Amino acid sequence: MFLGHAATGFLGVVLIALGVLQAGSPFTSDLRGSWPLELSSGPFSHQWAGMLLVYAGIVLLLGAWYCLSIGSAERPLRHLYAVLAAWVAPLLVIPPLFSRDVYAYAALGQLTERGINPYRHSPAALHGPSFLHLVDPLWRQAHAPYGPLFMDIGRALAAISGQSVLAAVEGYRLVALAGVLLIAASVPVIARSVGAAPGPAFVLAVLNPLVLLYLIGGAHNDALMLGLLVAGV
Repeated sequence: MFLGHAATGFLGVVLIALGVLQAGSPFTSDLRGSWPLELSSGPFSHQWAGMLLVYAGIVLLLGAWYCLSIGSAERPLRHLYAVLAAWVAPLLVIPPLFSRDVYAYAALGQLTERGINPYRHSPAALHGPSFLHLVDPLWRQAHAPYGPLFMDIGRALAAISGQSVLAAVEGYRLVALAGVLLIAASVPVIARSVGAAPGPAFVLAVLNPLVLLYLIGGAHNDALMLGLLVAGV
């Protein structure tokens, strides 16, 4: 049963990935150049079919997550880590999910890499080739609300990725993945410290669809903050 639930969750994530890769997906940015990988032809190329795939995938993922949570008390953690790897893999090739925040991170990183103080200037101060056109208009005039550690990460990623949207998004997605892995390493320790089984805690905190789809799928920097917080606890 465990393998069946794990496979069902993997199928759900694959369906979500296929759905959001369709042209005109309402779950991702539709701006030109926001993502180089797109499935613009085939039987699921219509927007409604892509939406159906995403919603079906979410239902499957939620069901698999619930079933795993019931029987995970005696399950070795290495099995749950394998499930995490399988469920995360398809999310690494999709465009930023449900949010355009990662483009704001990338623009602030470019600002910092060019020697402009992101606490005194907004992404609107960028000139020449940049990710400014992909930033939500709400944040184009906003100064950086993040601490210097994240801005230093942004500076490094901007130097590495250059003008590549794919490289920039994947760089921030890997940072988010690092945060989730910190949670994955720390939650079992916390569970044992209060006399609880680590398996259910891992399923609840790490395999949670909200964590996977929002933090990793959306490449959100909240993941690093949460990872450091849980590791600190």
